[in-house]
Amino acid sequence: MLANLLEELFNVFSTFVMALPYIGGYILLILLALMVWRLISKLLQPKSDYTALKTVTFGDESAVRSNF
Repeated sequence: MLANLLEELFNVFSTFVMALPYIGGYILLILLALMVWRLISKLLQPKSDYTALKTVTFGDESAVRSNF
């Protein structure tokens, strides 16, 4: 009975060891997607320069925005 339990434990550990590359690949895929998402969101953020702080552009009425 103890031999069967040890054999089953060995089978579980060997299956886990064989699955490690797939688990690592899955984690790397998630981290890569996270980095791509951060890069895209950083590129899409509006600039924080002086023109972004202006609320009124003189001479162009369509440029007036309310700032709630």
